[in-house]
This record gives sequence, structure tokens and C-alpha cells, in this order.
Amino acid sequence: MQHYRSRTVAWIADWLAPLAGRRGTGTPPVDAEQITHVVPYQKRIATAGRLLTDKGVLRHYQRLADWLEPFLSTKSDERVLAQPAQVR
Repeated sequence: MQHYRSRTVAWIADWLAPLAGRRGTGTPPVDAEQITHVVPYQKRIATAGRLLTDKGVLRHYQRLADWLEPFLSTKSDERVLAQPAQVR
């Protein structure tokens, strides 16, 4: 798995390289290591016919879920979006 992680981090670092000159002075470069999370292949997940709720399976995805959660809408966000006329 380390081989795949190293290749992935190198690919992302290459992809980010053009941004280095565009960032403001004093702004640190984006570190590919910090924004990369590799989840190992698990046949049990890949072949599942339903969502799995086993904590052992889900632990590999927790960091990703924690990172994504702030970007997801909440129930109150959905209510506002569903009723735009009442917001005015």
C-alpha cells in the first residue's frame, strides 16, 4: 500500500506545482501529504450490495468524512433552499 500512497502523493504534488508561483508571498505551499488520504482496497466494500455500517469498515473513511462534513448542507440549509419565496 505504501507504493500506491507514494505514487499518489507524487502525482498530486506534480498537479499542485503550478500553483506555487500563484500563491501570495508569505503563503505556504499546499502540501500534497496533508491533503492526501489513501483508503486501502477492501473487497468486502467493493462487492457489497448495500451500505455497510460496520465500524471496522468505516474507520478508513472517517478522516474523509470529517473533512467533507462542513461542506454538506444541513437540514436547516435544505429548508431555506426549498422555500426561497419565504426568505425574501
